[in-house]
Amino acid sequence: MNLQWILNPATQYFAMGLILIAVLGAALSVKRELHTALARAKEAREEASGSIGDLARQVEELRLELKQREAEPAPQQLWESIDLSKRSRVLRMYHRGEELPSIAGALNVPLNEIELLLKIDQILNSTN
Repeated sequence: MNLQWILNPATQYFAMGLILIAVLGAALSVKRELHTALARAKEAREEASGSIGDLARQVEELRLELKQREAEPAPQQLWESIDLSKRSRVLRMYHRGEELPSIAGALNVPLNEIELLLKIDQILNSTN
């Protein structure tokens, strides 16, 4: 087997040329992929920036709405304004014969709530 052609300088230059072409092709391929990846990253960053802007706007709207709701007085419910212990004290004082204005003053409850409470108690007692 004659392997003298491997030692020929032309064969070595040809092999080095092929290797150089392969390396340049790989480098160009990597450069192209890097460019594509950078373009995708830029698009993702712009999309995220837009989303962050939308979220910031929504948060600001929610803050304004919260401030408006905090500024509005909350409607007071009967069960929130007079608790059960006050209810029982109102009924005890009423059954002892005390006047409604004195009950309201003693318990620091509006007179109309005392009247309503007594009406509800009368309705409940009449159905039993």
